[in-house]
Amino acid sequence: MPVASNRRLAALIEELVGGTEPLEAIADRQLTPDYRQRVNGRWTARDAVLAHFAQLREAARSVEVTVLDEGTTTRPGDAGAPAPADGTAADTAADATADTTTDTGYAERHIVSVTLANGRRSENEVYIFARLAADGRIRSLEEVILPLTDDADDAADAGTSEDATGR
Repeated sequence: MPVASNRRLAALIEELVGGTEPLEAIADRQLTPDYRQRVNGRWTARDAVLAHFAQLREAARSVEVTVLDEGTTTRPGDAGAPAPADGTAADTAADATADTTTDTGYAERHIVSVTLANGRRSENEVYIFARLAADGRIRSLEEVILPLTDDADDAADAGTSEDATGR
């Protein structure tokens, strides 16, 4: 069952980074198979997102997410959304069959604080808009990340940063 809408994305991030359950099991429960994510303009497919969270799980001592704002949205469907920039076809079939009349979404603004194993602390303010599938799982997520600390680049964007381990 997907995470309840109150603190929905915050709870998912805490589970992905700080949890002990296998990432794929969490993803199967919370994300559609065609899930994709855009962070600061860069599209990433589900497998790459999970690989990043695996890295972050190893590097992070703790994660805390403080929700500042959240809500739900309904808007016209977006079947013509662009394919991921990395050339993957993660969204092609899904976009072709997407509901083009309405698209239920979830929005959240939060502060994510990550303490790495080396003691460095990173804080980012994150603005997120998620598109939800009919079963409540997240189909796609678009986010903008604003670093709040000098170390924010080390653990910044949950989804695309290759240096999330602090290396």
